[in-house]
Amino acid sequence: MPSASSVAYSSRAAKDFSDDELAELLDVSRRNNARLGLTGVLLYRDGRFLQYLEGPEPVVSERIDIIAADPRHDDFQIRFRQPISARLFPSWSMGFERVAPDEVEEIPGLRKSFVDVSKSGDDRSAHGAMSDVARWFAIREERTRPSGTPAPEA
Repeated sequence: MPSASSVAYSSRAAKDFSDDELAELLDVSRRNNARLGLTGVLLYRDGRFLQYLEGPEPVVSERIDIIAADPRHDDFQIRFRQPISARLFPSWSMGFERVAPDEVEEIPGLRKSFVDVSKSGDDRSAHGAMSDVARWFAIREERTRPSGTPAPEA
């Protein structure tokens, strides 16, 4: 069985994405990731992307090469890449959440910036940021699940 790995990158959108363009990007990403056995999350805010992917090492590396060459963004920077023993997002082909500017203050512990990740060069800082995001999504999913509905299996 191939080893599993994770990678997080940030980039700047070459142009602002409309809601329809983001929805299309998300749809294609989810289909590709499900087919390839990848899971992760994509964040988009103020023209910046932060994406975390996890899965079999050769597949993750190949997908990152494809993403890095995509002309819809620039300033592509790998924030961390590391082997993993368990996935942070085991059941998500690609999680996504739009957060309106007026909602930002209402989300306890939500990071408003990943400056510490981009400046530190420390894998633990970047992995901590992704863990924060994973916890926030898990809490939000738990709050919005109808009473009596079982949690999705990992």
